[in-house]
Amino acid sequence: MKIGKWLIIILLGSCTHDKPVLPTLDTRDAWVGTYQGTKTSTFWTRSQPSVTHTDTFSLVVRKDPDTLGYLYVWNQRVLPDLNGYIKMNDVSGYRLWELQLGNDSLILYTASGGLGGGVYESYKGNRMK
Repeated sequence: MKIGKWLIIILLGSCTHDKPVLPTLDTRDAWVGTYQGTKTSTFWTRSQPSVTHTDTFSLVVRKDPDTLGYLYVWNQRVLPDLNGYIKMNDVSGYRLWELQLGNDSLILYTASGGLGGGVYESYKGNRMK
């Protein structure tokens, strides 16, 4: 009886159970797609009152195929945090680019200019299904 017991233990212990290979979750999948919505632009110059225009926009967010984690928003290569947030300031301080992706929506703020004038733009839209 002891030999049979040991034989069963050896046979059960020698069986290998390979764990299934699970696909790696890519958080970028939640943000990739085409977004459409409203764009509001405010132009200003030092000597003129500001002018605001409202229009529609279509914007494509796609994965950078060469680097994990990075996205392309239009042609701008960006690295979002885990919450879909990106903020970039130009070295000169005259350009701001801030993006929030999430819940199938996009909010993008851009600003650029100098002492003589500039533009502030906001994009608010939803991902197309």
